[in-house]
Amino acid sequence: MKAGYGSADITPKRPMPLCGFAARCDKPFDKVDDQLFVRSLAVESDGQAIILLVYDLLALGPEIHAELLEALRKINHSGAVPEFILCATHTHSAPAAITLLGCGEAQRDYWDLLVRASCSAAEAALKNFRPAKLRWTTINLPGQNYNRRRVLMDGRVVMVQEPDAKIRKTGPVWERMLLCRFDDDHGKGIAGIVSWAAHAVTVCGQNVTADFPGELCRRLTEQQGFPFLYLQGACGNLNPVFKEMTRKQMLANIDAIMEKILPIKWSVADMVDGYGFVQQSLPLNYGPLPTVHELQQMQAGMEIIARSGDGPPETLKILADILNVKPGTRLDPGMARHIASIIKHWAGLTMPVAEAGRAAPCQLETAVWRIGKLVFCFVAAEAFVETAILLQDNFPDYIVTLVGYKNPLVGYLPTDEALDEGGYEVAYAYRFYNHPAPFAKGSESRLFSALTVDIRELWPGQVKTG
Repeated sequence: MKAGYGSADITPKRPMPLCGFAARCDKPFDKVDDQLFVRSLAVESDGQAIILLVYDLLALGPEIHAELLEALRKINHSGAVPEFILCATHTHSAPAAITLLGCGEAQRDYWDLLVRASCSAAEAALKNFRPAKLRWTTINLPGQNYNRRRVLMDGRVVMVQEPDAKIRKTGPVWERMLLCRFDDDHGKGIAGIVSWAAHAVTVCGQNVTADFPGELCRRLTEQQGFPFLYLQGACGNLNPVFKEMTRKQMLANIDAIMEKILPIKWSVADMVDGYGFVQQSLPLNYGPLPTVHELQQMQAGMEIIARSGDGPPETLKILADILNVKPGTRLDPGMARHIASIIKHWAGLTMPVAEAGRAAPCQLETAVWRIGKLVFCFVAAEAFVETAILLQDNFPDYIVTLVGYKNPLVGYLPTDEALDEGGYEVAYAYRFYNHPAPFAKGSESRLFSALTVDIRELWPGQVKTG
């Protein structure tokens, strides 16, 4: 096995809107707190080469993703033709590289920077290729993240860790952090991977920041003496623990994590017995589409609020749910106008689909990468933690890590149970991703089945399932 690492700066060179929080109302950022990077890890074994690129971004949309792949496939390489996996850490404080309605408009000059930086990082990883061995460890981090979907006694689903109403149900969490390192023949680290699951939303403001994934990589790089990249887990319904959404809170969280994971007790160096890669595109159908009449009513109500900041109670309730506040709470007029304009715009974009009465399936990209006992399942969605737990439970003899935010990102992929419950990830987020409806029931189980088949394909006759 051989491995190499490279990185490039993708910090924006001028003020522009940040992607992730509609509350910013598309205002340009104020200053840069952290540099943003694209980090690249190239690995080759058994005649197969993988180049993994991880971006300090919310996500990549289909247009920039296709542009990046076209440029990356032109870079010079020797040996096996590489497969590319492009992921994001899901920081909510970086420029837009995906169309997320009302959450920062993509800038052409920034996309050009991403293309140049991606090629530079990948070329550096290939240039630094050298023989490698793998070491890894897992660490439990109880109390550092939480399932943000709180189902209340009245049936509402809120994203508050400690709501002021009785909770009927909370979901599971993912406590395991995976750390692995690729060492050269002298035992010196070439590069490392850290993977955990929590939305990168600790910092909410007008400053550019890689949030906790960037800070965690910086601390580990400083402590271990070789570079790390972060693979975001199945955190579609998981948040980091915080009392305030500030940089101070984010740094305190990383302090607590570093105290728990140090000193790192690495496994014995592994020559890697078994290596493979398989990917596929999975068509996902949509659930029931809105009718033309429903969209017309929504447009009318949102138009009133977009003009005045107030409007019909049933329309205000939609905005209250999106903003995660109690129905009947007086909304900030400026914020209400901004969100209403987004939903009105979405309704207009969805009208042709409603008139046709059908929508083409959405293509979900997946990939499974086996490195010895480690299995990385990459999914181009905001996957729920239940999917990750089920995968691991079904392959107890291996370390299975579901990596979300592969690209191009399609949005949230809830479980059927969550679809029945409702809440932001189910009832509202799809509109910001400009989908006509949530994904249909059975979509998450189809993903699980597809990943299970791919994992077994990489262990013919050897996989033991639970």
